[in-house]
Amino acid sequence: MRHPAVTDEVLAYVAAALALRGCDLDSVLDAHDVPTYVTDEEGVVIYANEACEQFAGRTPAPGVDRWCVTWKLYTEAGEFLPHDQCPMAVAIREQRPVRGVSAVAERPDGTRAPFQPFPTPIFGRDGRMSGAVNVLLPC
Repeated sequence: MRHPAVTDEVLAYVAAALALRGCDLDSVLDAHDVPTYVTDEEGVVIYANEACEQFAGRTPAPGVDRWCVTWKLYTEAGEFLPHDQCPMAVAIREQRPVRGVSAVAERPDGTRAPFQPFPTPIFGRDGRMSGAVNVLLPC
C-alpha cells in the first residue's frame, strides 16, 4: 500500500489544477500513475486517468457513470455496496472528505481488487462545492 503522504500530495495537486481556470484536466490526471478520477458536484464522472481505468478493468463513461468507476463494489466483508452508497457518494452528499474506509472493486472479468478510496470534495473560491476527486489506493 502507498504511503498516505502520496495520497495527500496527489489530492493537493489535482485540487490545485482544477482550481485553475482553463487547465487541461487530462494532462493533470495522467501525470501520475495513481488511480484518480473526478466528478462534478452531482457525482457524475467527468474524467478518469489511465491508471484508474486499469485498476477498474473498464473505461468509465464520462457524463454517464455516477460516483464510482468500478463495475461493482463490495464492502470488506463481501456485502454488495450500491454505488449511491459508496464513499464518493457520501463525500459528495455530506460535502466532506471520507477517510479510513476500504472497499473491494469487482471488474467486468470477475476479478476483485481491494482498495482504499480517498474521496475529497473540491470547493471554489466562493465556498461552493464544484466537484470531487477520488484517489484509489490498491491494498
